[in-house]
Amino acid sequence: MRDHGWIEGKNLIIDYRSAEGHAKRLPSLAAGLVALKPDLIVGPSPQVALALKSETATIPIVFVAVFDPVALGLVESLSRPGGNVTGLATYAPGDWIAKRMEILREVVSGASKLALLVNPGSPLHQLVLANEVSGTARAWAWLCR
Repeated sequence: MRDHGWIEGKNLIIDYRSAEGHAKRLPSLAAGLVALKPDLIVGPSPQVALALKSETATIPIVFVAVFDPVALGLVESLSRPGGNVTGLATYAPGDWIAKRMEILREVVSGASKLALLVNPGSPLHQLVLANEVSGTARAWAWLCR
């Protein structure tokens, strides 16, 4: 940020808060941050972003790495988030996996096989990778005949 003229303590103030693993502290921490009237708040997890959203409808909130922010109620849609919340989604139902596979095919045009390394004990991996990837692969196999 310094390369862009932002210098902490001079023209930039960054306030950090941590719930230290205690989710029950999130609402009061969110309220405290909103009371500071910052120009922007970053929510690094779904729980933090939801706590922040419940505290303000005017201060911009940017979430990071949230699984399906539409289903969580953080945004109205991915293309038009609406309100004061936006960010980076790690997943959204629908054609999310298909779009990623399409991009991969464009980047590595000669590829004909795709291998995935997953944690079979992870419910997220089971849902997304087992169901959607295999479903997308079957659909593509049918389209490519």
